[in-house]
Amino acid sequence: DGSNPTFKICVITDCTASGGDGGGVYCGAGNAVEFADCTFNNNTATYDGGGIYCGVGNSAEFTDCELRNNTATFDGGGLYYGSEGNSILTRCAFSGNRAEYGAGIFYNVNCGLSKLTECSFIDNDANEDGGGVLFGVNNLIMVSDCNFTNNLAQKGAGLYFDPNCGGEIKLSELVGNDANEDGGAIYIGDCNDIEVNDCDISYNTAHHGGGLFCLWSPGSRIIACTIKYNDAAPGLAQGGGIYSFAGPKLIKDCDISYNTSRTSGGGVYLIGDDDPAFPLGP
Repeated sequence: DGSNPTFKICVITDCTASGGDGGGVYCGAGNAVEFADCTFNNNTATYDGGGIYCGVGNSAEFTDCELRNNTATFDGGGLYYGSEGNSILTRCAFSGNRAEYGAGIFYNVNCGLSKLTECSFIDNDANEDGGGVLFGVNNLIMVSDCNFTNNLAQKGAGLYFDPNCGGEIKLSELVGNDANEDGGAIYIGDCNDIEVNDCDISYNTAHHGGGLFCLWSPGSRIIACTIKYNDAAPGLAQGGGIYSFAGPKLIKDCDISYNTSRTSGGGVYLIGDDDPAFPLGP
């Protein structure tokens, strides 16, 4: 604990933590660690962090890294990030990772500021929530110019937000993600300061909210997004494009078209106590 290592141009593959965390790399509490041009492939952890485990109080930066086909039995197939630490990920690719929660990345509660820029999350599979990324309670996030494609989960196949998260998802593509329950592309639960801005949310599927599912989040905002060809299915499904229960307050300048639902709300399904301001046009 307490070291400040830098990893450059490393390949960490086929490693196993058979009784603990961090199949590829385990970073204990209080480290400042950097990874650049590193590859983590086919690593396994019995508990958390199939590729990488970062413990409490870490400050971490990842640049041009690839995390492929890593597996965690519990949280964070590619990367597990502990509480009380900031992280910056730039041009990193997560593909084919598996976990119970947060198949690509799992952020624990109170992680501080988490920045994802020009990252891709493709074909990651969570048995429960957060196929691409899961943000735990009370996290501040900045997601920009990222790609979430063909990820799987029960809820939030692309992105999953636990209560009291805040921040922005902008200039990102969320395409072809599939949630068995809620939020094909994005699941927002009890968050009052999440903004989804200028994103392409298309061809996603879920039982509720094929594109986006928003629950008890009246302060959230969806602005200048393209929300097309999403599907709420199967059975008594609702909200092909958006499913909203008590939020968001503002949906503005969005193109919501060609979405489908097996029952109600092909484009948008609204329910709950708070009616949103809903100016859809430009």
